[in-house]
Amino acid sequence: MDYLHIKSLQGCRSHVGRTGGAQVLELQEPGCISRGTIQHELLHALGFHHEQSRSDRDNHIRVLWENIPMELWYNYKKLDTLNQRTGYDYNSVMHYSRYVRVESSAMVNVKCILGTVVLSVFSVWTEAAVLRTTPRLHEWTETLELSNLGRGHSGAFRRARGNVRRCSKTGCKWPRSKDGNVYVPYFIDENFSSVAKATFALGLVSFHLSTCIRFIVRTDELDYLRIQPSRRCRSFVGHQGGAQTVTLKFPDCFELGTIQHELLHALGFHHEHNRWDRDRHIRVLWINIRRRDKGEFKKRLTLNQVTPYDYDSVMHYSRLLGSKNGLPTMEAVEGEAEFGTATGMSQSDIERVNSVYCSSAPPERL
Repeated sequence: MDYLHIKSLQGCRSHVGRTGGAQVLELQEPGCISRGTIQHELLHALGFHHEQSRSDRDNHIRVLWENIPMELWYNYKKLDTLNQRTGYDYNSVMHYSRYVRVESSAMVNVKCILGTVVLSVFSVWTEAAVLRTTPRLHEWTETLELSNLGRGHSGAFRRARGNVRRCSKTGCKWPRSKDGNVYVPYFIDENFSSVAKATFALGLVSFHLSTCIRFIVRTDELDYLRIQPSRRCRSFVGHQGGAQTVTLKFPDCFELGTIQHELLHALGFHHEHNRWDRDRHIRVLWINIRRRDKGEFKKRLTLNQVTPYDYDSVMHYSRLLGSKNGLPTMEAVEGEAEFGTATGMSQSDIERVNSVYCSSAPPERL
């Protein structure tokens, strides 16, 4: 009955130690979804305080209270802590940086007594002050230049395209096991940094939390995803057999939405704006599209799992994709709907995966 309930709310926050019952841990997207931030909040949940709150901290840092907003003083209060006989650690993921940005745009200064020390190795953000910025999700397509892409866009290798791939057989789907889960083995290239690997793992976990898809490290499986570095973000669509390449450029492709986008391609899903019914929802402005990019806007005969057109899908391109003149290449048919700005899977994206792979009903074909 005791567990951590991870919620996407307005901040990065955690109780310190076990509280019992459903213990809320807040991780705002995308600001809190980085390795150091997640480690920081989980350490709180395990019972650890900030390093600058240690009982012996005055021997190592000087807190400049006059620079700190009163409402944030609690983050710098010295506590009666056990320190496990460890030295004060300037490089701890639990240590605030010298300058901590707060919502009022003021800066908090923590001066190191021993000299200048580079802190916050993992770019930890404080619970009280998540930066309200959305990182750009630059991705590449096979034919589109990086400078012309908005958020949440990537290209699949040139195979069948559309919202969901149609198969005469179920060969393009990853097989479902007897326990109801779909296990997709993967191997990530050793040339990726530990930060890149940890970020990629977050993308895998997002599927584990919302679907029956389970990405597992490959041992000796013949069919698996081979994650390789490249100048582009690309994936085949659906199960191909053998070592199936997914390419990711670091750091541009290592955002949650980008990783989800490419993995959805690998599971058999295509771009939202290629749906057969897209003309009811978006208008393609062919006159503004570069000739070499017009194939990206071709309408496909797709299955849509009885889900409505989704402007918020992580599989939707932005309105300026492939523009030759800086003008929109797509616009909403009705109203001023935004699209192509997703930083993570929408509810429809999740429902489609569950419909195709996880439903207790007879499995749908892609």
